[in-house]
Amino acid sequence: MKRFFLLLLLCLPLAAFADTEEDKGRLTRFLEDSLSGAGRSVTIDGFSGALSSVASLDKMTIADAKGIWLTLETVRLDWNRAALLKGRLEVNSLAAKTITVTRLPASEPSAPSPEATPFSLPELPVSVEIGALKAEKITLGKDVLGSPLTAKLSGQLSLVEGAGRANIALNRTDTIAGAFLLKAGFDNTTRQLAIDLSATEARDGLVATLLNIPDRPSLALTVSGDAPLADFRADLSLATDGVERIAGTIKTAAQVKTETIPAEQSLIIDIKGDLSPLLEARFRPFFGAQSTLTAKARKTEDGR
Repeated sequence: MKRFFLLLLLCLPLAAFADTEEDKGRLTRFLEDSLSGAGRSVTIDGFSGALSSVASLDKMTIADAKGIWLTLETVRLDWNRAALLKGRLEVNSLAAKTITVTRLPASEPSAPSPEATPFSLPELPVSVEIGALKAEKITLGKDVLGSPLTAKLSGQLSLVEGAGRANIALNRTDTIAGAFLLKAGFDNTTRQLAIDLSATEARDGLVATLLNIPDRPSLALTVSGDAPLADFRADLSLATDGVERIAGTIKTAAQVKTETIPAEQSLIIDIKGDLSPLLEARFRPFFGAQSTLTAKARKTEDGR
């Protein structure tokens, strides 16, 4: 209720006097404060169209303690401005001429304790829903994935009360053909995780380089799963030059704490296939034409 009245006090003056520079600045500050948070500072420049359903801004940056890591330029925003009264940032479409990611955001300065809380999505002061996200050019710096990349971006995003969804398509536009398709969702309350990833690249692509695969062949990688995070299973497959090389599963399992047995979380890997094309020639005789990799890691609630 307090948040509603705060939003009302901020937005009603804008509705009456949105033609003044002072009120345009007030809405800009509201958006900046709503999107900023711990370790995240959002800055908006050149905002216009305060009363219109279609607004624009020259630039938006997101920074952490190390500086700016994300920049959006020449942004067009088709939004529901009245939704701010309900504490929601509803965007029908968000189009940017360029998006530049120079690096990944910095992690928290202090390492988490062994009893750190489990993974969760950030809780923003407002709900954010973007029906259509487009970028004519997105540039990932070398520090993001180990190799620079230029592509076109499209998709949808939402983060509402700790529940997030993403549907992203990234198509390379530089010298190497490639497409990355991701559908994912996570809910802080239900702990349900859904992921459907597909990545294809031509020879000498980013994934082959990151995995250090000899001769850098063309690749097709898929990963999919939909289950609670504590009991999750992802199926994966990797093909090179059109031939499936490995397939298998990655699973998690949770053991509930009892009076005699401590709680623990397990990660189980079970992958099979012909690894030889993925390895340097000197290792191929040892692995042969068929290999199986099984592993189990356990983590107890005290961090061991």
